[in-house]
Amino acid sequence: MRWKSRATAFTICFGIGLVAAFIIAGLLQQRDRQPQTHINRCVAGDYFDRPEDVLAAIKSDEVNVRR
Repeated sequence: MRWKSRATAFTICFGIGLVAAFIIAGLLQQRDRQPQTHINRCVAGDYFDRPEDVLAAIKSDEVNVRR
């Protein structure tokens, strides 16, 4: 008799977890389908120095430029 109650509890909990997983998956898919606003792509030139500039700074005799 004890195993029947455990099997019933497992079945109920498994069903609840399965339903919750489907609900969460549906919400995530719905969020991905929403139109996205315009995304500004970053340009490498805006954030990084050109290699030539870095090499010139390394070779410079002035300490402040090398930093």
